[in-house]
Amino acid sequence: MRLIAMLVLGSALLLSVLYGGFIAGIVFREPDVCFLLAMGRWMVQHGQIPGVDPFSYTYAAFPNGNAYVVYQWLSEVILYAVQALAGAIALLVFTAIIQAVTFIVIPLRLFCLGGSNLLLSSFLVVLVSLASLSHPSVRPEMFSFLMTAVLLELLARLSKRSPGQSIDWSFVSLAFVLQIFWTNLHCLFIFYFILVGFFVFCLGSYSLVKKEKFDGRLQTAVVAFAAGALATLVNPYGFSIWPFTFLMLSDPINKTINELKPMSLAVFSNVLNYPWFLLAILATVIFLLSLRKKITSGEQLYFLLLTPAALLMSFVAVRTFPLAALMMSSALAFSPVLRLPAGKLARLGSEVQTVIAPLGLMYLLSISTFSGFGAYLLAAKLIPPTIPEGSAAFHPPFDAIKFLQQSSNLPPGNLLNDSHYGAVMMWQMTDSPKLFVDPRYFLYNVQLMNDYWDMVLYRNKPEALLDKYKISWVFLPASSALVRELSGQPGWKVLYSDKDAAIISREKWQKEPDFTP
Repeated sequence: MRLIAMLVLGSALLLSVLYGGFIAGIVFREPDVCFLLAMGRWMVQHGQIPGVDPFSYTYAAFPNGNAYVVYQWLSEVILYAVQALAGAIALLVFTAIIQAVTFIVIPLRLFCLGGSNLLLSSFLVVLVSLASLSHPSVRPEMFSFLMTAVLLELLARLSKRSPGQSIDWSFVSLAFVLQIFWTNLHCLFIFYFILVGFFVFCLGSYSLVKKEKFDGRLQTAVVAFAAGALATLVNPYGFSIWPFTFLMLSDPINKTINELKPMSLAVFSNVLNYPWFLLAILATVIFLLSLRKKITSGEQLYFLLLTPAALLMSFVAVRTFPLAALMMSSALAFSPVLRLPAGKLARLGSEVQTVIAPLGLMYLLSISTFSGFGAYLLAAKLIPPTIPEGSAAFHPPFDAIKFLQQSSNLPPGNLLNDSHYGAVMMWQMTDSPKLFVDPRYFLYNVQLMNDYWDMVLYRNKPEALLDKYKISWVFLPASSALVRELSGQPGWKVLYSDKDAAIISREKWQKEPDFTP
């Protein structure tokens, strides 16, 4: 049995290396990392959070009605600090460790706390880690995933306390501190209230139905809910972070972002989603089997309902797949179905738990070290990183940007740029020209974005729109409809062109780019 347990541990470490390497190989392919690093650099260099957008000219000229809030400022500063102090490889290692702790370390800890068979649980954790790869990225949401995992463990530990104990103030304190960080890291800090509120609802409902006294666990969760609300006020914007967050999450522009749309058949075109679907199927089967068991406590109801809640959330927005995977791992961890009766398999599970010791510090350090090593090995020895990296979907215009960095080549006047090119310019150019748009789509009003696509796709009288915004030069993919049309028109001149990008300009509006909307 000890040999099998050692093999499980060795497999976990090998998984961590491969997981870290995979993370390092793909997360820089999203150009969004560029605007995050650029914003972090701006804040570090200026020693403050900007009050107006320092990168675009259209946000101020055509406001969307929302206040300018750098809602994930702490994430951007952290990501830039890691990159500035130790380089792009260190940023990949950092990301791999965060992801591994979130989707390998904490899920197995949950299974251990839930009393599940650790041999079976190890295979489920592999599935959870693979499911997380449906949306890996160097983005602030990775901190939300980590905060979610930590909160799920805190709630798991709270559920195991004796009902007769009083309020657990250590839990309340930890939850308060966690929520302070979460509020400044990412907009999904509101998920804290969903999880804690759901815990309160389940325990409270069970107590009311059974006509039982509200125990210390429920009281602790209620106090933690209130403490979390106070914690959200510890940010540069105070209470204003609340209305801004809801406005941003409900912004009409979100309907144009594929990852924020409801689940559709299109998700099956991405093979990285398949482990998530397998996890969802297993979680659903175990949920149905668990329904045959009598519910004897509020915490049992909470863990039972996490699975349907996770599935519902995933149907609403496919971008929540990693969060749903964490919720399903918590539900599986406390399912009575995975608590095996005494026997050889149960003894083997106990041996695995003894060898791995998921709740110990060594397990955390081992997985972190091996996942970081996997990321380092790929980035330092096999594929040197660039920010961003090219992919089949996006080719960074590095040569075109080098052309623009020569001051004599930078055209005057207002720019119409590809949104992803804008992100690359923000990071690659220390003094980037003001942008028309970039991937921070929530900054821009819907009409401006509609006009942007009409111009880029050359539809609905784009010449009039070019004059509306007093555009004097264009930086778009060479294959774009606008570039193809304007390149042959009088008054427009091709300044630069390669297989990926083109820069064209005209004299009109160069001397009077400013305008009042």
